[in-house]
Amino acid sequence: MAGSATQTEMYRPPKLQVFKQTGQYFTLNNSDLHLCRLLEKRGEIETVRVEMIPRHRVPKGVSALLLPRDGGQSEGDTSTEGRWG
Repeated sequence: MAGSATQTEMYRPPKLQVFKQTGQYFTLNNSDLHLCRLLEKRGEIETVRVEMIPRHRVPKGVSALLLPRDGGQSEGDTSTEGRWG
């Protein structure tokens, strides 16, 4: 039917707040990241809106808890593993 939108077209996933630390990207809203992964797996979305957050706006307590996946060995490595890292 022309002009009508499906439920998938009408739903817009949340914008992820992302920042970069030690050469890797982290999200401030992990539950939204999981939702986007689920929607992608179902084939309901292909892209995700992202807002890059400057490191000075990331709470120090949050930043201190984050460790790179390899224990800090990839300071200069910005490669990702797959689409979601």
